[in-house]
Amino acid sequence: MNKNRKRGCRPDSTQPNYPWRKYLRTNFFREAVLPLLLVDGIPIKSFMMLAIETVGKEITTIEGLRNTPIQRAFIEHFAFQCVYCTPGFIMNAYALTEQHPDADDSTIQEWLESNICRCTSYQEIEEAVKSVLMEKRKNE
Repeated sequence: MNKNRKRGCRPDSTQPNYPWRKYLRTNFFREAVLPLLLVDGIPIKSFMMLAIETVGKEITTIEGLRNTPIQRAFIEHFAFQCVYCTPGFIMNAYALTEQHPDADDSTIQEWLESNICRCTSYQEIEEAVKSVLMEKRKNE
């Protein structure tokens, strides 16, 4: 299942050697940066994987996370950064909350370290992640 169905983000054999970033920029998002994708729920930097490698896998871009709890938490906790950093942090935080609903502070910090941001501190981002994890624990 492709969570970004409306955009038709599916690689084909016509551009087998394009990294995902180039494939998406060429075919769908001319201005997009798209630093991070979720491939079968795992965060992957878009320049590290060829589009053809994802045939048959579930691909999620930032547009596929519209109105998710993590996106709302970023807004509520003022955890947004620049246009480059924020999508990567949201994608990474979403994968973290899905894969590690019992994550502790050190796990959260370890996951957030994979995105580098010079815009501001990570405190608001950590608070957003913790709020989603707390909500998940309440609903169990």
